Amino acid sequence: MLLYVLCCSIWYLATPSLEDRQRSDGTSFTWKAYASKIFTVITLRHRHASEIVLVNDRYDLPFTIKDSERNLRSGNSPGPKNVLIRAADKFPSPRAFQEFLRNPANKERLQKFLQTEFNVLCRVYPNTKFVYSVGPKCWTMPDGNRCGNYECDHIEADTVIFFVYSKIRRSGIQTLVIIDAEDTDILVVSTYVANTIDGDLAIKRKQDIIDCRTLCPKEIADIIIPLHIHSGCDTTAAFFARGKTTIYDKAFASEDARVILRSVGKSLPVPQVVLDEMAMFTIKFIYNDNHSQTLGDASARKWTEMKKRKSTLRLPPDRNSHDLKIKRVNYQTFMMLNFDKADPPPSPINHGWTLDNGMCIPVRYTQPALPRYLSEVRQHHLQIGADTGLGESDSGGDSDSDDDDDNGYE
Repeated sequence: MLLYVLCCSIWYLATPSLEDRQRSDGTSFTWKAYASKIFTVITLRHRHASEIVLVNDRYDLPFTIKDSERNLRSGNSPGPKNVLIRAADKFPSPRAFQEFLRNPANKERLQKFLQTEFNVLCRVYPNTKFVYSVGPKCWTMPDGNRCGNYECDHIEADTVIFFVYSKIRRSGIQTLVIIDAEDTDILVVSTYVANTIDGDLAIKRKQDIIDCRTLCPKEIADIIIPLHIHSGCDTTAAFFARGKTTIYDKAFASEDARVILRSVGKSLPVPQVVLDEMAMFTIKFIYNDNHSQTLGDASARKWTEMKKRKSTLRLPPDRNSHDLKIKRVNYQTFMMLNFDKADPPPSPINHGWTLDNGMCIPVRYTQPALPRYLSEVRQHHLQIGADTGLGESDSGGDSDSDDDDDNGYE
């Protein structure tokens, strides 16, 4: 029986248990034991696989769209030190291991170490083909030959997995392919891919094997990628108090919503018509406003409804920040929709991100919080007060309104 398995983020598959660390014979749980446990977990989960492809993320890039997310995780703590991995050394504690993984160079060393260990371990499975993928390179194990058919220049392991899947199908193989990964983005893209490419594609969750075509109806699978990204993912902020389930239900019920979402991710840069349509999508299907024609109107309407609660947390975004978010949504959707292309994706810079001290940071706004002309009027008002020697409250108007004005601006 032929069975292809695609695994991602393999070092999370075998977190050492308390029993692993506190062995009855008093020996330490080592890096070598960790590699062996990962390999054992993979082979036990896929006993009948004829080919297993192990896909790794890239950590050799100068910047990625995940820089901001990783920076938020690390906080203000100093960067973790470089660790040289030796097979016989004691495996770190859970906290130390998480600290270890914060250093991209440590992750690169771990990938190379696991590849070396797997080259030995896979020899006891002569009937299974093993492929190890890191960035743009793939090797068969244990011989170390390049596997050029599976090589591509994608940035994320999420899309590398589906590039490999597309190559399997293009070769004429129609057997079952199983994805073994915990990442939500992979689950989302698998739903789209299963309805795009002929062949059986499944995903393994714990001990269950789930047909990816059954995850959602086809009309939703067609637009699941932009719907997922726009409603919030690793690199795109969600809308406050607007859950994915509610947005999903609205998209399922409305053909108009699906038509708008189908236009996202088709080209770079994002066309103006997509920015306009997605603004209306946010107004109508996320904030339930069937009357407003602009985000400014929607924000004013929502503020009027909410000011009694003394909260503005649920206000719609302004058009400037929303357009920048849609640029990021469009870019990520474009990358995922083009999973079957071997070429590297365009740089995210100028597609909703910018470089700041070598990091790829999302651009949240390019316009001031207040309308520019209103800011100029206020600065002129303050300058008159300074030139005449009058305080702001003495330069016109009653003191109460001026106090309110100060509180509104400062």
